[in-house]
Amino acid sequence: NARRRQRLHLFKPVCVIPEAAYQLLVSAEPDPQYIVGFEDELERLLGILDPLQRQIAVLRLEGYSLPEIAERMKISLSSTQRKMKLVRETWACELDHGTIE
Repeated sequence: NARRRQRLHLFKPVCVIPEAAYQLLVSAEPDPQYIVGFEDELERLLGILDPLQRQIAVLRLEGYSLPEIAERMKISLSSTQRKMKLVRETWACELDHGTIE
């Protein structure tokens, strides 16, 4: 018992997190302000794409695979892959620099 108490002593929290802060950390639901900001950012990022890239990006975000997108849009898989690569590059540049070069 004494040995067990010694081991338990090692696991004492370093600090106590207030209940409200803890609930924010573990909450499964995002904050409404976060959702609005996320939606605004998604709209902004989608808005910098050409219409075909935007359609592919939206389908990808909805969970479709690249072969499924190609079939659905009646374009080749290689075109779909190339357009998705351009989407990633465009968004990476935008997020890294804040502007498209």
